[in-house]
Amino acid sequence: MLCAYKTLLSNRRVVLASTSERRKEILGGLGFPFTVVQSSFDEDKNRPNTTDPKEFTQWTASQKALAAVEDLKNHCNPPDFVIGADTVVFLDEVILGKPTDSDHAVEMLKRLSGKVHSVVTGLSIHYKSQNGYKERLISEVTRVKMATLSNLIINSYVESGESLGKAGSYGIQGLGGSLIEAIDGDYYNVVGFPLHRFTAEMISIIQESKEPHS
Repeated sequence: MLCAYKTLLSNRRVVLASTSERRKEILGGLGFPFTVVQSSFDEDKNRPNTTDPKEFTQWTASQKALAAVEDLKNHCNPPDFVIGADTVVFLDEVILGKPTDSDHAVEMLKRLSGKVHSVVTGLSIHYKSQNGYKERLISEVTRVKMATLSNLIINSYVESGESLGKAGSYGIQGLGGSLIEAIDGDYYNVVGFPLHRFTAEMISIIQESKEPHS
């Protein structure tokens, strides 16, 4: 969808405020250049006071992007777009983030085994306008059905090391894909970046910026 705007975006400075290799790979597939910047916002020490996964991820994504905007806006080449994202797994009214260790990962996978859960990603796009930066803030939800897993399968998967650093303790794009029976929604959202929704929002922002101002 962004192919029609590839030349325009190639002449803009786009910043991804995330060091996630998964998000970097997904965004890189769109074919325009961007810079990866590690946000100075510490998401582990600053958690929003909410149990709503959409509010939780939107707030965290916004803070990640905003911190990068504040760090870069006064540079000689300030960014035109700054993108932040945050992903969690949601099951039985509980938000599941990244496991703290292997035992925590085993606990999470036992909880998810045989059940349908939601993967929620908050996406923040800060973009430069005539009056400073504006923000487009959205969330995307994908429903995921995990197979019923034996203790042997759970323990061997965790021992592979793939669980660590993944929301819900699994990565659908790797070995964890074999644990998933079905999904309802955007696959890339489960990986950590809602690709279609991102492109739709970027097109909307670009078209909005072309409209004559009163």
